[in-house]
Amino acid sequence: MRLTQLDGLRGIFSLMVVIYHFPQTFDISFNNIVLNHSYVFVDYFFCLSGFVISLIYSQKISDRHHLKEFLLKRVIRLYPLHLFVLILYLLGFYIIGYDKGSFLLKFLNSLFLTNSTPLISMMDGINTPSWSISSELISYSLIAIIFWIVRKKNQKVLSSIAIICLSIFVLIFYNIPFFSLSNFGFLRGLIGFNFGVLSFYIFNRYREKKIKHLELFFPLMLVILFSVISKTQETPNDTYSILINSLAIPLIMSSSILLILFSRKGIVSKFLNSKYIQELGLISYSIYLTHSFIFNVFEIPLINQFSSSKLFFVVIIAIVIMFSKVTYRLIEFRLSNFLKNKFLK
Repeated sequence: MRLTQLDGLRGIFSLMVVIYHFPQTFDISFNNIVLNHSYVFVDYFFCLSGFVISLIYSQKISDRHHLKEFLLKRVIRLYPLHLFVLILYLLGFYIIGYDKGSFLLKFLNSLFLTNSTPLISMMDGINTPSWSISSELISYSLIAIIFWIVRKKNQKVLSSIAIICLSIFVLIFYNIPFFSLSNFGFLRGLIGFNFGVLSFYIFNRYREKKIKHLELFFPLMLVILFSVISKTQETPNDTYSILINSLAIPLIMSSSILLILFSRKGIVSKFLNSKYIQELGLISYSIYLTHSFIFNVFEIPLINQFSSSKLFFVVIIAIVIMFSKVTYRLIEFRLSNFLKNKFLK
């Protein structure tokens, strides 16, 4: 069962993250509360992943063989493109030079995808957005073990609630902001992912119910989301801010997903299911993982001098999309299928 609206959301949110990551060296600024805080859409990815993984695998991981197969599928899905971009960075650093003192730790942090944890190094990996891939794999591993060991639905629900509560406790105990990346970002991922898992169980129980125009409340949920962020951004280490962000943000996101799925298809669903939005959804992983490298290329002074032009903004977004189409076809699709045929038969 493929829920195409969720693919559309993933495509739009990947572009929002791209816009947020525009380098400060580009002479382009956005005085907009949504664009200035669109890093939060990474947390939508966590919620969406928790929902989709539960939808597909909550009843399929019944023994060690299925557990191993699931984890191998996830690695094959995520790691080839990550490694490809890492190689691009290595070539780029070799050409322009790099800080040898920190390079090894950053490289190892990226290579082993520990860059959402304090293991190896507290620094970001070479490709900063890949911290969320590290967090995703940790969430995949933990939920797969739960699906394997725990059989009853109520116990699975309680397990996800326990993971959320424990993760929030650690954040509060060590005064770690919710929007952490390279040190304890895996906790942020676990919280969002397991809120997505919980939203699946709600959807699974009431999936036949459809309410007309319910999806029109989705923009309102985004307004509430950014209101919460604006209230807590000044004191991210405060216990209250950590608690509110950890609970309210993934709750709003998982609830907004349910709003769309429980609604009879209307204008929002039609937009998300439109051809070009679906194409964005298809290549969203490539968009997310390759855009920082492309930005680094465009930071070369010879090119960067044109960054104040609106046309520059349009061109670089177009290049990110076109490059992502290529990496999707060659790496995500062809190479991943080759690896699946080789290792999963």
